[in-house]
Amino acid sequence: MCSTPSLSVIPDLVTMGKHSACSASAEPGRSVVTKAGRGRPVALALGGGSARGFAHIGVLKVIERERLRPDIIVGTSMGAVMGALYAAGYAAVDMERLILDLEPRRLLYLAGPRPSKTAMFDLRGFTDLMRDLLPKDFSELGVMFACVSVDLSTGETVLHHDGDLVAAIRASVSVPVVFKPACADGRLLVDGGIVDPVPVDAARELGAHCVVAVSVSTIARRASEQRSRRRRDADAVLPDPGGRWRIAIEAVDIMERRLAAFALEHADLVIAPRVEEYSQLSFLDGAALIALGETAAEEALPELRNLMR
Repeated sequence: MCSTPSLSVIPDLVTMGKHSACSASAEPGRSVVTKAGRGRPVALALGGGSARGFAHIGVLKVIERERLRPDIIVGTSMGAVMGALYAAGYAAVDMERLILDLEPRRLLYLAGPRPSKTAMFDLRGFTDLMRDLLPKDFSELGVMFACVSVDLSTGETVLHHDGDLVAAIRASVSVPVVFKPACADGRLLVDGGIVDPVPVDAARELGAHCVVAVSVSTIARRASEQRSRRRRDADAVLPDPGGRWRIAIEAVDIMERRLAAFALEHADLVIAPRVEEYSQLSFLDGAALIALGETAAEEALPELRNLMR
């Protein structure tokens, strides 16, 4: 069984406001509550990409400013974190402040360095923070939300949409080798990005008629430049003796890029922030990544308005 660590919160990271765009929740298996007059459920599918997932906040800022509202939000890995916060009612600007407050000491706290035979970090601080920020259960969210993880034993994709919200997110972000796998119902669960980096099909499964996919999986302009960037970012944020977790994240990134291309074929609209100059470890470049997400959403605004109004 998996035990939940005692709550330990970074106080200045949790004084965040909530937006008012969210309405009553809808549960899988029931008719999705759509925005009045729209008549068709629209989903946001937020992809994984570690730090590059900060670009999701920029996309959400534009959606919020335009008073657009998704009926369903589905996320993988970092997309699960951003999607859950937004579904819980946090304003994009407050999510932005959360990211801009990050610095190496806080990242170390969130990662929870406890090297073992299976992983380097246990995400204890991250789990504690999510439990302080988010409601306990999916049913308490203002928008239907789901996230994706993978059963490490069977390779099965697990779509979480009820029960313990934070446990589901913890599973969705658990990059193998880097973070300790999550435990739920006797199963070991890891990052959903290794099989479903942009959960478009999952959104359809939950009843979405239209899916707006936000992908932050990207091919670097030069592989050598990207490797150098990852190394520099890793050195700046967290200890990485021997480069173990940097190598693991690089391997996952290769898988995600290839799989994302197939997933995006099923989306009605793809928003792809130009994040190729940043690595999955660019956690200290939040402002730039958020701005790239905002720019990409602005460029897609006519299509966004058409789908979400």
